Amino acid sequence: MTANVTLNSYDSDGNQADSTNMDLEDHQVSDIVDSAAQLILAVQAIAGETSKETLARVHGELEEALIVAGVLNGNES
Repeated sequence: MTANVTLNSYDSDGNQADSTNMDLEDHQVSDIVDSAAQLILAVQAIAGETSKETLARVHGELEEALIVAGVLNGNES
């Protein structure tokens, strides 16, 4: 089984520059979601360190998406 996903690309200012659709196998989607969840937890673990504004914004968007999808429950920090 595959999932059709939209992939966005961004310019150096963080503005969406382009998007494309791609079919991903279930195992690929699973791996991406798993890695994203691990990233959220790792960033939460080092939250006391200063990070760039863009990383913080993207992290927040990814965290919200994972919580809404039920991958994280929002109480891991």
